[in-house]
Amino acid sequence: MGRGTQPWTSPDPALRCAIAAVNVPPVKIVEIENWMWKEKKIRIRGGAPSKIRLSTPYYLLRKDVDRFLAAFDEYRSLKRPA
Repeated sequence: MGRGTQPWTSPDPALRCAIAAVNVPPVKIVEIENWMWKEKKIRIRGGAPSKIRLSTPYYLLRKDVDRFLAAFDEYRSLKRPA
């Protein structure tokens, strides 16, 4: 999956939809939700402790995905242990 993520969506295509979930330990969803909104005005949601839900409707633009990924990478680099 990349970026240290683990898929949390069913491997069965019949059970998938436009919402996917990934587990991103040790990222804490509450912290990244707040940071994404405060710093980037990107609203995300997830589940405890470290799952992010990604909504990918047909009208989502590639530039929006790229913006999220850049913000995610920035967050991870800021939160890495020294």
